[in-house]
Amino acid sequence: MTTEAKEKLDILLVEDSPADIRLIRELLTDMETTTGNVHNADTLSGGLACLEQGQYDLVLLDLSLPDSQGLTTLDRLLDRFSDSTVVVLTGFEDKDAAFAAIKKGAQDYLPKGELNSILLERTIRYAVERAGLLARLEQALLHKQQVRELRSLDLFSRTKTEITSQVYGIRPLQESAMETFNELAGQYENLLDMALEKRIYKKDHGISEHVHSLGDRLGFLSAGPRDVIDIYMHAMQAKSTNTNPQKMQAYSEEGRILLIEIMGRLVLFYRYYYAQTQSEKK
Repeated sequence: MTTEAKEKLDILLVEDSPADIRLIRELLTDMETTTGNVHNADTLSGGLACLEQGQYDLVLLDLSLPDSQGLTTLDRLLDRFSDSTVVVLTGFEDKDAAFAAIKKGAQDYLPKGELNSILLERTIRYAVERAGLLARLEQALLHKQQVRELRSLDLFSRTKTEITSQVYGIRPLQESAMETFNELAGQYENLLDMALEKRIYKKDHGISEHVHSLGDRLGFLSAGPRDVIDIYMHAMQAKSTNTNPQKMQAYSEEGRILLIEIMGRLVLFYRYYYAQTQSEKK
């Protein structure tokens, strides 16, 4: 289940270690602005039964349970409840396990040895927000080919203002300003790396500020949705070189979220610009 703008999140903790249960409950209790009800199941079958009976905003899932081990645990949960927002808890330090879990459908990954209240809260909020964005995007793009999916985002980002309808009619940046286009695509590639590091290694690079800066720069260049899509496709093609499938899947998911955020920022830029233009005319 994905949740947007909800004050308290109902969380299902699927964990069998009494010490880890106690620690995680204490950390969740410290997060008064995040946690609503916290339910615990000490086996996968128990967790599945809880999901059968009620709805949860997030599942914290241990991969090593009495009745299920490893990534099979995640597979079995998502086979039954594919729309669940899952953060995997594991004692494994292997970062490859993070990419594997994410590729299989987990929103994030947390080694138990690194847990603290700040990291846990940030991970929970980010996972829920990501799941909501991806769910909306997948619904909008369902049953379409990748190119058609990206083209359909033109409609997603259009406004009815006079300024945007004029802007969208100009030549694409890829044709009119190739050097600038390549520079912007390089910035987008850097954003992809930042987003992936935030997702896997919990490094906060101030991504929102970079997104706002890139969106505003596109606005000053009179760019349109087609330009944002071209930048996305160019960056993804560059990332696909010498990148393993698991990491590429993670890049693809983060790239779609960045695409939506930059589109939204560009629309806001033009709305503000139009409002300023109308005010000056008066």
